[in-house]
Amino acid sequence: MKRGNAPRMKVEVSDALGYKKIVDIPIELHHTNLPQRLNTPKVNEAWNLTEVTPWGHASMDSYRKLGNNFKLVRIINGTNSW
Repeated sequence: MKRGNAPRMKVEVSDALGYKKIVDIPIELHHTNLPQRLNTPKVNEAWNLTEVTPWGHASMDSYRKLGNNFKLVRIINGTNSW
């Protein structure tokens, strides 16, 4: 993930008008106990990171906003299917 090779999952999403499409979504890392904004080396240690979907991340972290209005419809392939 440090090199930009985050695991991806194929999902079906719908936009605000109800149009559906299939997209590849990268998995994100949530800083569980120490927030990233503390800017200390400990925040990026494995014990403090949790792999989450963008929607899960936005529900856990009030600073994480979903820039688009896509809603998750279903997961087609998870990260273990690639």
